[in-house]
Amino acid sequence: FSVSLAHDGFEGLKMLDFDMDGGEQANQFSGGLPPYALVLLDINMPKMDGYEVCRRIREMYAPWQLPVLLITAQNRATNIVEGFKVRANDYLQKPITRGELVARVEFHLEQASFTQNCFANQHA
Repeated sequence: FSVSLAHDGFEGLKMLDFDMDGGEQANQFSGGLPPYALVLLDINMPKMDGYEVCRRIREMYAPWQLPVLLITAQNRATNIVEGFKVRANDYLQKPITRGELVARVEFHLEQASFTQNCFANQHA
């Protein structure tokens, strides 16, 4: 895997080509694929929490286009429910083992690839 790191939610959204002044994506969304294959997103971040970042990502990308995996030490049912309400694909609780993280990332990448291929074949 190749990994890019953002230090806060605003930086992460900029990496996904969002224009933070207007709240829109800088390049007009045309149903294409995002510049990254998957987002690992901590809920507790400075400036903008992971829930809000996920909400903004979902304004532009469906879960099958850009899987978002929330990572947090928060394990109350309300936190987990909120994660799925903002349409995260998965919710991982810290501490996370390397094996679990790799397995979940591989699963979501495979699912996204399969769905994207099905979508492309239907619209070809």
